[in-house]
Amino acid sequence: MLGISIYSINEKEAAVKSAISGELTKHEICIKYGCARCTLNRWLKSYDGTLESISPKPKRQEVRPTPHSPEERVIIIEALLEHPNYTYAQLWNKIRTEKNYSRKYLSMINFIKKDNLRDLLL
Repeated sequence: MLGISIYSINEKEAAVKSAISGELTKHEICIKYGCARCTLNRWLKSYDGTLESISPKPKRQEVRPTPHSPEERVIIIEALLEHPNYTYAQLWNKIRTEKNYSRKYLSMINFIKKDNLRDLLL
């Protein structure tokens, strides 16, 4: 079968138990359940006797950036008020060097744009 197939936890467990017991060969198990041999081997390798060990796991954790602290917000807003004609790059460079702002350039821009600060303050 081509493409991605999702196997139920019960199918995985039955395939693994068949392989462990020697009831069927790996080839026969793969034909019966429609999985690739490398998939069966991965299930066997991760199986520790519990269903959790062969249950689907998220591929990647969701990473959420930490929000700006109140101090960082004040730094950005004060800089916008003091230098209304500065570009984002000039503003970021100014607060980074003078106010010890440690965030990345895009983080500052996203904060300003998210709250529409440039239009509100100017």
